[in-house]
Amino acid sequence: MRANEFLIDEMAMEGQLPVNPSQLSVVQLSVLVWILQRKKMRSLMNKFNSERIRTINSEKFMASQDRHVKKALRFLGTKTSDGSIEKQIAGIQSIHSKALTETYGADQREQDFCKLREQMSDEIESGIQWAIQTFGMEILNDLGNQAQMTSLPCG
Repeated sequence: MRANEFLIDEMAMEGQLPVNPSQLSVVQLSVLVWILQRKKMRSLMNKFNSERIRTINSEKFMASQDRHVKKALRFLGTKTSDGSIEKQIAGIQSIHSKALTETYGADQREQDFCKLREQMSDEIESGIQWAIQTFGMEILNDLGNQAQMTSLPCG
């Protein structure tokens, strides 16, 4: 069973789903999983204190990778030299995760993100509107900043 199916089943058993997942479109199901994942993460954050769990914001990470890698290493109790960290970060910044032989920098990453956001903005917007209709306006707080990103200009 996939993790997303387990998450949906778990929430359904707890009576926390106001909808029947088998009747949802792919977009609606994706938004539902997004909502449930964020709720589950908040639950884990409340259950375990910040001494045991850390989150990483990808935009902040990409903007200041060495700072965030150092923070993560301190959290994990790992010691390494600054030169080693810089070398690892340079590798992260320059390799495409799905094509390890291709050079892939921040500019290309941003272009790809913009292209996908443009291509998928209608589906994302319809999913967010479905979530608002199903769960109410407060769901935007649950979805975070990403819910408003479809209307922002790219580039």
